[in-house]
Amino acid sequence: MKRFLFICMLGLFLITGCTVDNSLQQEVDQLSIPETIKPGYFLPESENSEITFAWEVEPSHLLGEDGGFLAFETDNPVTVKLTASKGKKTVEKTFITTLKAVDESIFILAWDYYRPNISSTITRDTSFPQTPYRGVEVRYESTNPDIITDDGKVTKRTYDQTVTINCYLTYRGLERMFTKEVTVTKYSDSALVNLIREWVPTQVEAFQRGEIAVLPVTHPEFGGRIRWISQDSDVLVVEGHVLKKDVPQDLHLVSDVFFGSDDFRMTFYLENFTGGSTEEEILNAWLPLLLPTQILGSKNILQQEGEWLALKEQVRTNVGGVFNRIDGQVPDIIESLVGTTDESYIGKVASSERLNVPQSFLDEEFYPGYKMPNNLKILWIVVHESGMPGEGQDAELLNRVMHQKMINNEAESSWHYSVDAYEIYHHIPNHLPAWHASDGSTAGGGNRNGIGIEMCINQDGNYEGAMHNNAKLIAFLLTEYNMTVANVRRHYDFAPDKKQCPSYMIRTNRYNEFLDMINKEYIAIKLLKDATVEWTYDRPDLFEAGGNNLLYNKAVSEPTPVTIKLRVTKGNYTFEKEQILILGGPISE
Repeated sequence: MKRFLFICMLGLFLITGCTVDNSLQQEVDQLSIPETIKPGYFLPESENSEITFAWEVEPSHLLGEDGGFLAFETDNPVTVKLTASKGKKTVEKTFITTLKAVDESIFILAWDYYRPNISSTITRDTSFPQTPYRGVEVRYESTNPDIITDDGKVTKRTYDQTVTINCYLTYRGLERMFTKEVTVTKYSDSALVNLIREWVPTQVEAFQRGEIAVLPVTHPEFGGRIRWISQDSDVLVVEGHVLKKDVPQDLHLVSDVFFGSDDFRMTFYLENFTGGSTEEEILNAWLPLLLPTQILGSKNILQQEGEWLALKEQVRTNVGGVFNRIDGQVPDIIESLVGTTDESYIGKVASSERLNVPQSFLDEEFYPGYKMPNNLKILWIVVHESGMPGEGQDAELLNRVMHQKMINNEAESSWHYSVDAYEIYHHIPNHLPAWHASDGSTAGGGNRNGIGIEMCINQDGNYEGAMHNNAKLIAFLLTEYNMTVANVRRHYDFAPDKKQCPSYMIRTNRYNEFLDMINKEYIAIKLLKDATVEWTYDRPDLFEAGGNNLLYNKAVSEPTPVTIKLRVTKGNYTFEKEQILILGGPISE
């Protein structure tokens, strides 16, 4: 009996030990793989936790590390061998299939997703989209990392920069490249001004320490313009040069940083400054700047704005440009005072007296301890434009208007001077306040403590010439009343409603250019008043005369050279230089 039981148990062992578990075989038998598979296909896993599948793929490079099939440009035959295991039991099965070539539309669809999210115009550091799209991954490569890096960090400059971004789209190991051209825009005017203004104080410190001899008038990389002026008339600053004195001097400097339409003013105090440049060094640096390399006229195009004609745009032209034979002399002024005694003006076109200006106001506007520059209580030169663009509305007409105001005794506004490209008229004595700045009787204001100058904008005049003639008048008044360019203001600066005056200068962003004109004339008075200044030029037939040594060029049919010579003699100092000026050449502002 025992023998029989042993034989039965042995047989049962042999039977169970030599046969496959039915559940393992059944799962393998039910398993199938499509005749064709696509990239991204994953071989199946057992749904039975007791059964594991091990796959072998031939060729093996068709399978990715994640267990899914990769993408290829052509079809690929595939042999797949399965080894299924349950405990110590195993079953093997082989499948034959074809891995199909990738559908290229996958990349097209992905590119259609990424492309709109890559801006064609980039103004600052950016982040390129990184999120995978339907299994497609992306990476970026800049063709010029000096403009923009692969991760979107930009380097802006003073001009627009164009660069190509290579976009690599990868799907299941297969890569396609697409490109997009992007433009990194130049710095905005305000951004450049901010960059320059951060740099200027470092240069002032270097100047004070004697590490640099001249203050910068532009930024070495960003460009722009830096105008240096003194708030005190006894300190002369010329294009970054400070006129050296025998004794230490306290400097209260104004730095105007401007680029395009944006500007910023800073003030600096340098105590006991001992450096600077000699007059000869300043003359050598400054006089060459007086010789013109290009002169341009302008054409003002008007448009109706309510009841008034206003400037729409200003176009620079090759006719009517100003050849300014600057000489530092007092400008010709037509004295056409509208009254006879102080009392005759008061209440008609002027107020009775100028006001005392509180020291607190002067401290805030200039610097602590600033003193009124003259006994007449004149603190400002106030710049206006007439707002009268009609033909014939020149300085002579404004002179008649002022006289008529006096006669009619009904003036709501008045001013001291009228200026056009040819003449300067003086209407009201400078020691009396006129009504021109829209600020009532404010102490320290434009009315009570300013001299008002109306500049003509008549269409049949010469706007460029009027600016230069006005600059000569203002520079003369600044020196006459112990002031500097820091004492020049616009009507806009005083008007409570911020009236856009001088309108053309504001609309064309040329007010800083006008201040440069004034500063040049101011420096000329300081340096050349006692010098002999000789201008010669070989084509007088190409110019017509304007006011105060100004010449305006005539039209020419083709680019025409003019030889201009400047000779300056001051004591033992002599400067002489020749310049070729091309009239009618390409316009470049």
